[in-house]
Amino acid sequence: MGTDPLEVWSSSPGADGRVEIYLTESARKAVAEGFVAPPVAGTRRGDRLPKECIYVLGGNEIPVWGVEDAARAMERPTR
Repeated sequence: MGTDPLEVWSSSPGADGRVEIYLTESARKAVAEGFVAPPVAGTRRGDRLPKECIYVLGGNEIPVWGVEDAARAMERPTR
């Protein structure tokens, strides 16, 4: 993909249930290749992500997740 690590971060759901998703360039390219290119509202460097963001997945070995796995990851802050 790219030289950056494939990582996905997410904000905690707001009162309306919406979340913001932050993708590295490699993750964005993977989404575009597998589905459709996601809309990009802007860019931020990792040190500028909101403090309440959580690390959803990433690294060199991406596990296969089900809905329950993703829900568990969204529940525990790691930052």
